[in-house]
Amino acid sequence: QRAVIPEIRTPLSFETWLEEPRRGLQMMLVEPAAHADVEPLLVMRREPIPSEASIWIGPEGDFTPTEVSAIVSAGALPITPGNLVLRGTETTSAPAAGPSIQSVSPTRASAAQDTVVTIQGSGFSDGKMLRVQFIPLASPSGGFEGLAPTFVNPSTLTVKVPAGRVVQDYIVQVTSGDGTVTSSRIAFTIMP
Repeated sequence: QRAVIPEIRTPLSFETWLEEPRRGLQMMLVEPAAHADVEPLLVMRREPIPSEASIWIGPEGDFTPTEVSAIVSAGALPITPGNLVLRGTETTSAPAAGPSIQSVSPTRASAAQDTVVTIQGSGFSDGKMLRVQFIPLASPSGGFEGLAPTFVNPSTLTVKVPAGRVVQDYIVQVTSGDGTVTSSRIAFTIMP
């Protein structure tokens, strides 16, 4: 099945939306106790995929009871993601530190021979999920997975780049042993 990019309209005022004709699925995401007839998001799995949908997403603190009533009266189905409620703040905070890549050495390798690459960074972990991928910068093809990724310590990994890879620039993407993913901002180049 082909994915379709949805049309995302300019935000409408509450009153303007209530005055518009209804088409397709009307859904309102709410907290579990917001409405007596609230359904869990999982009920949508048994519904056919709609060709059109409108989704109400409330402000911080959720909709007022009057707004909920008006939206439901206009035909929207109140749906809850359960206890998974996103909260926003007025300030932006830095995300928790995860793995990062500071350097890749060497930054170039010959397509004619295998090359062992050392990746320096922080926050790496050992485990079954450890892998290193080389993702092309300018081409949709030619990406590959490094061979024998090795955890040396939380700041060092090694991986073998096999011979015969496509000549182009790549970014290095590390999936740490715990499954967290990070990418380098450093180009790694396969040369002829």
